[in-house]
Amino acid sequence: MTSSTVILWEWQDELIRNWIISSLSEAAVPHVVSTVTLHDAWMILSRIFAPLLLTYVLDLKDKLSRVQKASESVTEYILSIWTIVNTLAVIAQPVCDDDLVLATLRGLGADYRDFTTTIHLHVEPVTFVELIGVLLIYEGYLLSTHNDVASPLSTANVTSIGPASDTKHLNSWTANYRGYHSRGHHNNNYNSDGSLIEVI
Repeated sequence: MTSSTVILWEWQDELIRNWIISSLSEAAVPHVVSTVTLHDAWMILSRIFAPLLLTYVLDLKDKLSRVQKASESVTEYILSIWTIVNTLAVIAQPVCDDDLVLATLRGLGADYRDFTTTIHLHVEPVTFVELIGVLLIYEGYLLSTHNDVASPLSTANVTSIGPASDTKHLNSWTANYRGYHSRGHHNNNYNSDGSLIEVI
């Protein structure tokens, strides 16, 4: 390297080192203030914060394994999952799609037991994106059936509600969702029974 190249490298190294030091907390600064190069400062910080980062990663993974839908809407529930997953991705700990699907299903609760069972028994693996779409449809179905049960004018419909009916609808919805999106459509409408109406 030429002398000018070395000078430029040393200037950039010192600039980045000083920037990192200025961004540290007061408690961390004494550990690196006497370092000469960026590499030295980075190695010291790595040794100090590596255990803390590991604890943080384990905490986030634990939260993901225990996340519950409870009284949240599906949209709110998925958002809470995405918050954890995105944070893990930022610190180079991405969650694979299969684990994401399992974590989502695990926290759905009793109202979604038949939904969860059907997804687990599905012949073709369901991706997280597909799961979100079908889950939103199933939420709408549950809301509509609950409204039917609550209405004195709809008591005749109660006998058609149950695990077998839920499973039949879910299989139909999954097939409709995959087929519709594979053809590039995005403007979806659905009948009251969950079957898809194509909008050209």
